[in-house]
Amino acid sequence: MPKERSRQSIPTLAPISPALAAAFATLPDPRKAWGKRFPSVAMLNLAVTAMLATHRSELTIAEWGAAQSATIIAARRFPHPVTPHQTTVPQLFRALDPVALAHALTTNHAREAGESRGSCGVAMEGKALRGRLPFALPHAAPIHLLTRYCQTTGAVLAQSEIACTGEGAEAERR
Repeated sequence: MPKERSRQSIPTLAPISPALAAAFATLPDPRKAWGKRFPSVAMLNLAVTAMLATHRSELTIAEWGAAQSATIIAARRFPHPVTPHQTTVPQLFRALDPVALAHALTTNHAREAGESRGSCGVAMEGKALRGRLPFALPHAAPIHLLTRYCQTTGAVLAQSEIACTGEGAEAERR
């Protein structure tokens, strides 16, 4: 009985944008052929719509997908009315090329905006990620990123790592 209550409290969304699905279709599926029970386009559609419904972790994405009706699942391009398990979602996320995914999403955003070059303001922000990764060297410098986003839509256009050189880099390593 508690499972039925949680199903009713989870919001559903309209089908995903065809342009976004087409952008996901341009990405190569990095998984091995024998491990492709669910199409990568369907899984990415599921992840995007679950995140729009404020479900951020792999567990909540999988739970949100399992709670959807067969119609909603079919609209996300799943061949059967079954969604991936919690362990399947991060496997795809780890295998995807983040640069290719960012390029596909940026291209999709630019195509949907339909604006000519230079028609919107672009803001740039630099930041340093100071958290340490488990495999990083103990005295490694923080990772520096440069983010560009459109001021009109608030969408991130690109984010790239920048080299940290000079006196500031030496001071941060200490």
